[in-house]
Amino acid sequence: MSASAPTPHSSTPSAHVHTNQQELQAATTAALAQQGQQADYAAATQAATHGTILTPEAKAAEKTWRAQVRAHMKAQRQALRPEEVTALSQAVQQKVLAHPFLQQARRIASYMSFAGEIDTHELNELLKAHEHVVGLPAIVPEQKGIMEFYRYEGQESLVPNAFKILEPHKDPVTYMAEDSLEVVLVPLVAFNHHTGARIGMGGGFYDRLLKKIRPECLTIGLAYDFQYVEGINIQAWDMPLDEVMTPTHHYLIQRKY
Repeated sequence: MSASAPTPHSSTPSAHVHTNQQELQAATTAALAQQGQQADYAAATQAATHGTILTPEAKAAEKTWRAQVRAHMKAQRQALRPEEVTALSQAVQQKVLAHPFLQQARRIASYMSFAGEIDTHELNELLKAHEHVVGLPAIVPEQKGIMEFYRYEGQESLVPNAFKILEPHKDPVTYMAEDSLEVVLVPLVAFNHHTGARIGMGGGFYDRLLKKIRPECLTIGLAYDFQYVEGINIQAWDMPLDEVMTPTHHYLIQRKY
């Protein structure tokens, strides 16, 4: 069951930042409502929900809709001012640090944010300072959609990958196996807090990762409030999230701890 529960000791963004969040949320709703493929996508979603095999046209409509969502959300993130990103990210950071499951040292898979995502650079340092073992992803170029995690030793040890995202060196000594992870912090483009469905960047990296972790591993998406979207169809390869944290909410989709 889905629930919205504020995390203890969480903070509320300033009134100005909160107002801009509401404006971006309204813009998101309006823009997606005007997409020409929405009706076809809704039909595809309904068919999938009832176990119907999607037609090629429905699959194409869904693919187009997801591409439109990605483009819109990336534009919304880029519209945020640096001080807004900082304030909203700090609100999410506080929720992560106050999570009951993280009140003792855990093995956490995090990531290095980019392109206006909720900032995890400071969060990674804070998690490390709280004695958690933090792992960051490194892409495996020889295998499509595959990444491995290595222990985070500090930003000075990171190098840019092919996508210009900072990643750790692939050192066997710092390797963190997927089945050793206790928490995975997941980036996303859009989410639905009723089902845990998410839309990522389209590379399938996290869907593949989440199929390898242990069932008890906790998955938490980090997002802005305006990234909420109705009607995300959970496809066969999609892995729903357990929780989503935004600057104003902590959504519990599947309670594990």
